[in-house]
Amino acid sequence: MQLELKGKVLGFSGLRVGEYWLTREVLKVKGLGPKDVDAIQVGTSPAKFAALEKGSIAATLLFQPTAAQAVASGFTSLYDFSETSGFIPLLYMVNRKWAADKDYGKRLSRAIRTAHEWLNDPANRAEAISILAKATKREPKLLEQIYEQYFTHKAYSADGAVDEKSIENWEKLMSENGELSAGSAPSVDDLLLPAQLGGLRK
Repeated sequence: MQLELKGKVLGFSGLRVGEYWLTREVLKVKGLGPKDVDAIQVGTSPAKFAALEKGSIAATLLFQPTAAQAVASGFTSLYDFSETSGFIPLLYMVNRKWAADKDYGKRLSRAIRTAHEWLNDPANRAEAISILAKATKREPKLLEQIYEQYFTHKAYSADGAVDEKSIENWEKLMSENGELSAGSAPSVDDLLLPAQLGGLRK
C-alpha cells in the first residue's frame, strides 16, 4: 500500500468524517503520513466510484454494494474496513422523548434485534440476498460476498446491540481529529438509550 498510494490523490465523502479519519489511521500503520497523499472531497460511494473509474483519484473508501462492484470491475481491494475492530458499523439515532412515547423505543429495538437475528440465520441467506438484489438492482452473485462479509464473518452483530467501547473509540478518534475538545465528549450513558427505553447495549 505504501508504494501504491504515496503521492496519489485519495477521494472521500468528506474530510471531517469517520471514513477519512480511519483511513488515515490505516495509512499511518502502513507508513504513510497525511503529507504523503492528497485527500479531496468527492461525495457518496457512487460518486467516488465514478471518480475512480475516470482516474481523477487513485483510491477511495467504498461502501457496499459499490465496493463489491468495484472489485468485480477489476479494481483491487487494498483494505477491508470490516476487519477494523473496536468501531461499530451502524448506529440508529432516536430522540429519548420519542422512545418513551407508546414504547416506541422498545418496539424499535425489538424490530432491530429481530432483523439482525433473521439476517444472521443461514436458513434465510437466499431470501436476504434476493431482497438486497431487489433493493439495490445488483446481481445476486455480486451480493453473495456481501452477505458473507456482514453475516457469515460477523461484520454485523447478531442482535444489534451496541458495544459501549466502540462509542468511546469513536469519541477518541473525533478528539484526535479536532472534532471534540478535551473533556467535552459526552458519556456513553448520555449517548445510548437506557434499557427501559429500549436501548440495546453490551
